[in-house]
Amino acid sequence: MMFFHFGVIALFATSLLDIPKRDNIPIAKEIVLFLGLCIFSTAIHTFQMFSVGALLNLFFSCIALNLIYRYMSDPKSYYKYITLAAGINIGIYLLQRYYFNFLPIDAGGGIFGTTCRMANYLAVIAPMLSLLFLFIIPIISIMLNQFTAVGVVAMLYGVKLWKITVRDIRFNISAIFLLALSILGVIWYKSHFISGIKSRLFDVWKPMIMEICRAPFIGHGLGAYYSQVGTDPFNTYLAFVYDVGVLGAVLIGYTLYNIRKYFNLSIPSLSLIAVLAVSMIDYPIEIPRLWFTIIFIIAAFFIKEKEKLCS
Repeated sequence: MMFFHFGVIALFATSLLDIPKRDNIPIAKEIVLFLGLCIFSTAIHTFQMFSVGALLNLFFSCIALNLIYRYMSDPKSYYKYITLAAGINIGIYLLQRYYFNFLPIDAGGGIFGTTCRMANYLAVIAPMLSLLFLFIIPIISIMLNQFTAVGVVAMLYGVKLWKITVRDIRFNISAIFLLALSILGVIWYKSHFISGIKSRLFDVWKPMIMEICRAPFIGHGLGAYYSQVGTDPFNTYLAFVYDVGVLGAVLIGYTLYNIRKYFNLSIPSLSLIAVLAVSMIDYPIEIPRLWFTIIFIIAAFFIKEKEKLCS
């Protein structure tokens, strides 16, 4: 069975290299390298069950990404459904907070469980939401007592506000409001904000880096961080390097360098930047309920490049 799993993954990776460039996702080579590194990490650590499980999840994610990229034509038409889902999740959170909790979850973060995961969700989808929700997000973040993730998105909107034309009054108002409320929230809860940063630096990242140094070249095995440590990493990149070693850091840098030319101030770009930025201080990619959303964001980011090639 293991041979079959690895054979299917290898066949999929090989097929990505045979698809014509105009029909293939721009990061096909990086996906092949990524899957190869994950297979190597799983094999060199004697096919531990947590590694095999993580590998299969990542493989299915790559398949989903490839399918969405090839068959979805207009990502903008799906933003309304993301906005609708955000409204439902916020409504569930407000019901939990003020009325009753009808879900088997006690952490008060809507369907995401914890307030930190709810904040990660809002930060990742913020660039795709309607104007109304841009006013709501900083208010909800203050209620959640979570500002690190949403603060990142506020800074992204600040950059866009600085660069776009002043004729876009609708966006200017929403961006200023989002920035102002986020800054006020950080000031109001500055002790919580500072303690959160200190906790990440000394309680999570420092021990993680020390463990990375113990096995810098082969890591501890794909999926090992959650299996061995069990706590949230608050940095997706460090967790990946912990699992597969410094080759993971090289692959991350190589991929970001190759896709840098695709970034601009469009909604798909801001959405992917939000995922990448939030992943430096939190863990959106490690939240299973966010996987479909993140796969959609990555596919939408590259679909605009496909449109250029086809035009």
